[in-house]
Amino acid sequence: MRFLISTLNASSHLRALAPVAAAARAGGHDVVVAGPPEAGAEVRLDYGLDFRPVGVDWAADEDSAGTIGRHLALGAHRAYTDALKERAFFGDPAVRAAADIRELAVEWNADVVVRVAEEFGGYLAAEALGLPHVAVASGCTHLLEAGAISAELRRLRAAFGLSDQAHPDPYRYLLAGFTPPGYGDGTDAATLRHYRQEQPARVGEHAPAWLTELPTDRPLVYAAFGSVLTGQSWKLAPPAAALVRALGEVPCTAVVAAGDTAEQLRDAAPPSVRVVETVAQPLLLEAADLFVTHAGFGSVREALRAGTPMLALPVIGDEPFHAARCARLGVAKVVPVTAGPRALARACVEVLDTPSYRQAARRVARTVLALPGPDRLVADVRDLVHRCRGVA
Repeated sequence: MRFLISTLNASSHLRALAPVAAAARAGGHDVVVAGPPEAGAEVRLDYGLDFRPVGVDWAADEDSAGTIGRHLALGAHRAYTDALKERAFFGDPAVRAAADIRELAVEWNADVVVRVAEEFGGYLAAEALGLPHVAVASGCTHLLEAGAISAELRRLRAAFGLSDQAHPDPYRYLLAGFTPPGYGDGTDAATLRHYRQEQPARVGEHAPAWLTELPTDRPLVYAAFGSVLTGQSWKLAPPAAALVRALGEVPCTAVVAAGDTAEQLRDAAPPSVRVVETVAQPLLLEAADLFVTHAGFGSVREALRAGTPMLALPVIGDEPFHAARCARLGVAKVVPVTAGPRALARACVEVLDTPSYRQAARRVARTVLALPGPDRLVADVRDLVHRCRGVA
């Protein structure tokens, strides 16, 4: 069977799709990933997957990138996500991607389109070709309930020459979620099914040798801020500097992954805090006693899978939503990203010293472990394709 996987140019989206691609290949299926040209290097080099460029990245449009970037700078959560929906998810990039994905699907003889939920080019192309399509839930899926985006979908369908539907449903075949039941994905899709989050490894990824040398007589705190903020020192530097100072006051060993901001943080870091540009996050989470995070959806999924309690410092977009979900599960304490070093230190100590956070994290991790894995998702997709073809 041939899986055409469509994505936006976002590392977090690839993290959600990579386990699906790996399971499909392990099951003997052919896989190709389609996305904006800028995503090609990460798909090929980090995950070893076949890649085909389609459409354009919304960031290539100066007006869209400027509008979205201004909201990111100001920390305007609702305005930021609204701009993403208008300019990226339901904008011209979706229609342009759809045209290329349709051509690729025909040329490659695809059997099914699997897309990250925010990517609607794959939805349009599959609808045009009469192919089943599967969505994989991602960070903003809670904003994309079928009923809430009906007008946008109808407009996209018209722009792509598809027939009008009063109630188009982008999840009518299957919506795959990698959070545990009870997390509250924010969608009422009847086709939502939960699968086990797997920690996708990049090609050649391993834990650093210095991990084995860290003291074991005190808790290990790991802090990271995702794939977007770590490339924006102007945004990350103030909260990251406050956190580094705070961790120096906590009786722990700390590792802070700060991307482009790492160099300017190292000189001021206390001896107990190691500042790095990047690290194999899934592996660090397995060893950590506390995860200080921006509460991006990818990081949250990986922490829930690892059973690691969190201190959530949401910054923008979907992060407050997911931070609140983790707090509701009892696995995280939420603190404003503007908190000073003293408040951050107190919050870290509270989570480390309060057993209920660790207990809740372990309970959620066991729930995740009991879910069917990505291989079951691949089998469900195969069965879906057979049903659509009328194959017994």
